[in-house]
Amino acid sequence: QTHRTNTSSFTPSLITSRLNLICKHLTYGRQEDSHEFLRYCIEKMERSYLMRFRNESWFKDLDQYSKETTPLNQILGGYLRSTVTCLSCNHESVTFQHFQDLQLDISRVSKLGDAIDGYFSRENLEECGYKCESCKKRVSAAKKFSLERAPVVLCIQLKRFTAMGGKISKSISITESVSLQKYLSKTSDLNQKYKYKFVSMVTHLGSSVGGGHYTGKY
Repeated sequence: QTHRTNTSSFTPSLITSRLNLICKHLTYGRQEDSHEFLRYCIEKMERSYLMRFRNESWFKDLDQYSKETTPLNQILGGYLRSTVTCLSCNHESVTFQHFQDLQLDISRVSKLGDAIDGYFSRENLEECGYKCESCKKRVSAAKKFSLERAPVVLCIQLKRFTAMGGKISKSISITESVSLQKYLSKTSDLNQKYKYKFVSMVTHLGSSVGGGHYTGKY
């Protein structure tokens, strides 16, 4: 169930009556995860768009990067630059990762900005557990994300459920706008839009992953 601010609630029957078309294991009336639903819904929309071209000769040769250029991905998709630095020889290994949302750890923070800082902060990998492609040794290393290409619309998930199924119920301070400017990679396009205005939120009401309700505010 969802609701609009200052209006009565309504049932989104056009969606709930077609849940099995979005994902076969989604069942009406059963507790489901809203973020999981969003991911399945977007994936289904992308597949539906691509199936328009299934009779084209080039369709079977589409690679993953080509599939990431659909209209939905042009709106919701972005790319992260992942840099792993060998702490022995300082060699940098760079890869790029496609994303459609930022999944933020909130276990040690109380502000959205701090959670984003944590996501893009330097992470020390397990000591001597990384094999450097340059010096060919098991070494200590550091990993850091930076923003290579920003999405037009930014989706953020606050990770409120622990690996054991418990819920992190503390309040998180959220500002009206978010800027990703300081997280840019050195090769990103400076003409991109990096400031986002907060427009909607889905909130879970309940004490555990096994029950509760979701409400939406727009």
